[in-house]
Amino acid sequence: MRADSSTSRYFGETEELLPKYAWCQLNALGHTWPVGSLKPNDLGLFDVQGNASTWCQKISQDYPPTKAGEFSDDREDESAITGTTGLVVRGASFASHPSNLRSAYRSNRVPAIKNDSYGFRLARTFAR
Repeated sequence: MRADSSTSRYFGETEELLPKYAWCQLNALGHTWPVGSLKPNDLGLFDVQGNASTWCQKISQDYPPTKAGEFSDDREDESAITGTTGLVVRGASFASHPSNLRSAYRSNRVPAIKNDSYGFRLARTFAR
């Protein structure tokens, strides 16, 4: 989620700012942290990159070919999803190298293999 930016991260390109916005190898000390502990993106969303990688309802496969200057969106998959099917995971986690904390990063994981750095991102109104 780039929050309407054109850079690899919603706050810009530099890795130097990552510890202000995202939990990763640079600052997480090997575990997740409470959501909202760091700065939000321009849309007010916390921990969009880092802390926990996000399971997506999409079977992992290559993007379809496109013409120069065009792009392809990820869409939810309507195929049957099993515990042994590789799914798209986005967002990187507390254990991720800083270079993976960028909007376009995605990886392929099998749900049957447990890992404490994957999860779901829930959204709600933040009340003070």
